[in-house]
Amino acid sequence: MSNIIQTRNLSFSYSGKDKILKDISFEVPRGSVYGFLGPNGAGKTTTIRVLLGLLFAGREKVMIFDKFIEKHKIDIYKKIGALIEQPSLYNHLSAKENLEIVCIYRNMNPDRIPEVLDLVKLPVNSRKKVKAFSTGMKQRLGLAMALLPDPELIILDEPTNGLDPEGIREVRDIIIDLNKKKNITIFLSSHLLSEIEKVCSHVAIINHGHLLFQGTIEHLRASKEANYRVLIETNDIEKAYSLLADKYRMQKSPENLYANLRSKEDVSPLIDLLRSENIIVYQIKNEIESLEDIFITLTKSDSHD
Repeated sequence: MSNIIQTRNLSFSYSGKDKILKDISFEVPRGSVYGFLGPNGAGKTTTIRVLLGLLFAGREKVMIFDKFIEKHKIDIYKKIGALIEQPSLYNHLSAKENLEIVCIYRNMNPDRIPEVLDLVKLPVNSRKKVKAFSTGMKQRLGLAMALLPDPELIILDEPTNGLDPEGIREVRDIIIDLNKKKNITIFLSSHLLSEIEKVCSHVAIINHGHLLFQGTIEHLRASKEANYRVLIETNDIEKAYSLLADKYRMQKSPENLYANLRSKEDVSPLIDLLRSENIIVYQIKNEIESLEDIFITLTKSDSHD
């Protein structure tokens, strides 16, 4: 599978300030939905602005469609759609009228307007003004604008930010449809871990400007950070936790106790240790770590300033 985006040792800082991005290198496979995941302030939006040529991070650091962004901006822009933060809309106009204005100032054929409105599930001939739209509808109109040039790649910065559960589901379904039915590669940033898990085939994790992981969701689950995690049911959670915490990476809640082991071979010694202190073990069962569990483990272990 060829790559549609490649970065090499990408760093960026504003003049006189500490680096926001620190030598990050990643590859976005063509045809993927690539999630760029990190907490607020990790460097996600800065990375996107560099990818789009809005910020300059040095020569030959970013390739899109096998071309360096600083040398071939116009050719690259023709194949990209982007939605960065909230879309800029004319509230006194309808969805169709907003798109007609975009076509005029970008010199694009307006014949695609009905198609893109249909793709984002907005009515084509509605006279409803944007000022009466829900936040989710406005975000979908922003997606329609990004689709007007018939792009091969769409870059989205926190596309579900500020949406209610219904709006999140609508945007999620559109992203999946665009990728599967139109074969559009989608690069999206988010801190909503559950959404990344539901829509993305690949993921990169960034924190403090450092890239901590990149690969498929399956590879992330199988990585060394995704250990063999077990739920332990016992008669004394506090005593069991104190006993095991020196030997294993533990997590606990009032009702549950979890141990992160290297492999299932560690289960028997763990049981023996508990029994040696007369702690009753009712049940031990394997629990697959969610993407959120792995993300928290990775970002907590990242000690970079």
